[in-house]
Amino acid sequence: MSLNKVEAATLLGPGGYGSASAWGWVGKSFYVSGIGTKPANIIMRGHIYGLTSAVAGGNSNVEINLVVYDATADARYSTTIYQKSEGGIGWTGVDRDFSSGISVNLQGGHTYIVYIEVITSGAVYGAGEAGSDFGRLTVTIWVRGRGSTALRLIFKFLSR
Repeated sequence: MSLNKVEAATLLGPGGYGSASAWGWVGKSFYVSGIGTKPANIIMRGHIYGLTSAVAGGNSNVEINLVVYDATADARYSTTIYQKSEGGIGWTGVDRDFSSGISVNLQGGHTYIVYIEVITSGAVYGAGEAGSDFGRLTVTIWVRGRGSTALRLIFKFLSR
């Protein structure tokens, strides 16, 4: 898989007992020069495409997060963009645009990674089936600080 592609998928069943999970992420890093701290808004816009399903004793979950990781300080800031769970008998497809943001204080001399993460999981108990399959996410990120020019980071999630 190339550096600009990611997919997270979990499929279980039919029958048996157990659980599984998968995750993927893609993003961009940037360095903040200078000294001191500056507030910034990290804005992510894009498109979500995926499916969460469960049948007869199965359950499945998906969580998609916008994450800002300060690699210098080993600190993680995140907000949930999309979350869904299915249990018993259920099926939810999503094919929609989204816009999400998080405010953080950026520290001069630090390296940051802004990324989107997709986490899927599922479990079966008995005759059930469960699945969560997400990919083909297209994302644009803006980092806007007060009194500074916006930095735009663009990348895509593409399914196979």
